Amino acid sequence: MIKFLVKVVPFNLALSAFLFSSIICYDLNGQNLLESRKSSYYTYIYQISSSQARQIYKNQNWKPDPSFFHTKIDSFPTDTVYERPLVEGHYLKTFSEENKQKISITSIQNFEAFILNNNTDLRIQVYDLQGNIISNAVLK
Repeated sequence: MIKFLVKVVPFNLALSAFLFSSIICYDLNGQNLLESRKSSYYTYIYQISSSQARQIYKNQNWKPDPSFFHTKIDSFPTDTVYERPLVEGHYLKTFSEENKQKISITSIQNFEAFILNNNTDLRIQVYDLQGNIISNAVLK
């Protein structure tokens, strides 16, 4: 039994030395980090509530709150434009770029508002998506 251990240890040592020297002598080519991608491959879309959207719109220096990223809706390649329709609501789009997380808010409404310039007062007309004037719209 002792003779067997003596024969196995030198073989394992020799194999280890051979593998180590092979790795050192081999020219390792890794990624060229200067030319590699600097943003995440995917952009993620999360739906947020109206009250969460209100917090973002009211605060000009809003800091990302991890609790807002609760309902992931979809993802798409960052280098493309999102083509699918989103239902009415508020959404956060997020992706990483270099060492920063980029976040933008998108709101899908069922109306459009137009500011009319008549050089005397502020006039706003609100239309539904079919182009009809919403006469009882309340502006705040």
